[in-house]
Amino acid sequence: MTDAAVSRAAAAGASSRAGVRAGGLGIAAALLVVAVLLRAVALDRQSLWLDELLALWIGQQELGVLLERTRGVTGQSPLYYLFIRAWSDVFGRDSDLVVRALSVVLGALSLAQIYAFARRFLDTERATLTLALLALSPAHLYFSQEARMYPLLMVLFLAFTHLVLSAVRDPGARGLPRMAAIALLSAATMYTHYYAALFILAVDFFLLVSWPASRPVLPRLVLAQAAGAVLYVPWIPALLHAAGSGGNPFIRFVGLKGVYTAFVFSLGYSAVVLDADHKDEILQVFRAHAPLVAVAGIVFGFLTLRGLLWLWRRERQLFALVASILFLPVAISTVVSVKFPIISERYFTPALPFFGLVLACGLMDLKRSWRALAAAAVLALFAFSLGRYYFDDRFGHHDWKRATAWLEERRTPGETVLLHPAFIAYGFDHYRRGDAPTRGIDDAAAVAELRSDEGYFLFVTHPRPALDGIVSALDARFQRVDELWLPRGEGIRVLRYAPRR
Repeated sequence: MTDAAVSRAAAAGASSRAGVRAGGLGIAAALLVVAVLLRAVALDRQSLWLDELLALWIGQQELGVLLERTRGVTGQSPLYYLFIRAWSDVFGRDSDLVVRALSVVLGALSLAQIYAFARRFLDTERATLTLALLALSPAHLYFSQEARMYPLLMVLFLAFTHLVLSAVRDPGARGLPRMAAIALLSAATMYTHYYAALFILAVDFFLLVSWPASRPVLPRLVLAQAAGAVLYVPWIPALLHAAGSGGNPFIRFVGLKGVYTAFVFSLGYSAVVLDADHKDEILQVFRAHAPLVAVAGIVFGFLTLRGLLWLWRRERQLFALVASILFLPVAISTVVSVKFPIISERYFTPALPFFGLVLACGLMDLKRSWRALAAAAVLALFAFSLGRYYFDDRFGHHDWKRATAWLEERRTPGETVLLHPAFIAYGFDHYRRGDAPTRGIDDAAAVAELRSDEGYFLFVTHPRPALDGIVSALDARFQRVDELWLPRGEGIRVLRYAPRR
């Protein structure tokens, strides 16, 4: 072959590769558009739930007050609330739509990040499939519509992990600017959620098991993380305060949280009804939905194992990283939560993009006909959950809008609204339209102070152990004339009392 022919062949090959890359980016861009549209649909169709209202309330304070309020709420970190404040300054305040839109943007950014991660460290096909699975994932969609810190946590941890793995694999990615970015990202993830420490620990575990590949860059990474730890020092007193709180007594089924996390990662929160009537009965709920649970377990369990096995055979280093991220935080927090309950499936959301990557690897490892069958099963399960998420009123957040509307339709002048616990006042105030006087009530002793010739509404969500005593005291002094029970989320209960005649 002549030199000219060789040059033409090389040029044709380069042109073909460029076309493939352009085509891959075009598909990825289309998938991102679809993902954003799905997440933007009916963004404010449901009320903000209590933690979202807390985010809105804290995020609208002045800087000093914001930091003080964040320190005062056990287990909270300030960075997400700073994002909320900056976002609200630009796009408006006191809007459910605006505060949730930030999560849509962050969720879409995390999709672009995991695509870039998989494209760099695997290939375009697996990157595109990972993006497609997460774009349609009920779990990823849910967190991308919720005004909470979890999409930000995904974004920061993905960036941190990408830079660390790049530094291990590429000597050109070990310069001072990269190390400074790793330091800032490690601190930023911790300032977003204290569980970030477990995910950083998982990456560090990967660095140890990847020896000697990580050996050349390990000292720099240690220094970078040490610098990040120094940046986090001002918040350590708040972290120690959270550690001394005794944990969350309302955390349920600790030993099954790992299994439940896998189920949520697969099908989100809309596959089975898990409202206030069912949250203490997770085994019974799963038994009642045994066919669905079995099918989901087989499909997603098989693909997860297949994907991990493929990574073990073909990308041993990436297997070590992904397996550490998926399993180590769950294992550590489960053990700790036996004595100090801190575990929640939400806290594991930084692992969700890597779960999607493993599923993509599992699908790609199947023969074409089996791949089509498995993909159809995944899409059918996704469609089932998403259909319920969008169209079934049994699924979703506390229905503050309906509860406050019901109360205000019935309230007459002179009736006071009693709020239990007292801290739900900011939720009630956000959705009420009238000027009803309100009063927090946290124990039965306060009932004795109420005027016996007036009427009252008792508005309850996230109840505390004192509730039964409060209700008994009200029943003894007043006549119960109406009530409402909305079981979604933790449930909202409204009791109406009139003076006894």
